[in-house]
Amino acid sequence: MADPDTLARVQDAAGHLGDAEFLELLRWHRAVAGLPDLDWSAGGAYRRGVAELADDRARELLCEVRRVARDPRRHRHGADGKPSSGVDVRSPTAGASGSDLPPGAAGAGGWTESNIIGTFVRRVLGDR
Repeated sequence: MADPDTLARVQDAAGHLGDAEFLELLRWHRAVAGLPDLDWSAGGAYRRGVAELADDRARELLCEVRRVARDPRRHRHGADGKPSSGVDVRSPTAGASGSDLPPGAAGAGGWTESNIIGTFVRRVLGDR
């Protein structure tokens, strides 16, 4: 169970986000913790949803809520639905067509770690 102080801080930070953004983060953290989904339309469901998290997970949620509130454009999702850092790995000179994307990246759900590393190696070391 989340510490009452952590719960109050999450509630305060969540006031700076829209309901949809907060619910998305809360549901992801509950899923990672192995907790069941709640009826989010019921009264007090958000508070209960946070309260049922372990305190360390609730603190992680608090950090993410604050980060998203500071810079909402950085909050994006990977193919697995997990909130990610939102770092844009495309080069600043990339055209709208995405011509500098590795083959298959656009159709395969976006960048993967191996695509990023492969592109970096090709650009820095060249095609040797």
